[in-house]
Amino acid sequence: MAKTVKVGFNASFKDFNACRKRYRLAKGSAGSGKSVNIAQDFILKLSDPKYKGANLLCVRKVDSSNKDSTYAELRSAIYKIFGQQAELYWQIRQNPMELICKITGNMVIFRGMKDDGQREKVKSITFANGKLTW
Repeated sequence: MAKTVKVGFNASFKDFNACRKRYRLAKGSAGSGKSVNIAQDFILKLSDPKYKGANLLCVRKVDSSNKDSTYAELRSAIYKIFGQQAELYWQIRQNPMELICKITGNMVIFRGMKDDGQREKVKSITFANGKLTW
């Protein structure tokens, strides 16, 4: 089930996307496309068999705020990249909020972390396939 996709990235993020360092800092004003670029970059990586076993955790202070921000942005990136065939390549769950790539088995999960107790729970997250990578 391989698909070649072409995504139009903002040229100003070319060096950012090519960077393979542990930490990357995205700079730009509001509306510059940072979130869109990062979402598309992660969806492409998680869909690539080269990154099989990599998983992504999205954290916000309040768990429910993920729905209208990180979850919505990543879901939008899936539909932008895969179009009407998105559901052939990705399983999009709303409860619990999860995105699962059908090609690689890679997952995106969403959590809140407003206190020390929640921070400890996040430290122990494990995945059925692969590891927490990003």
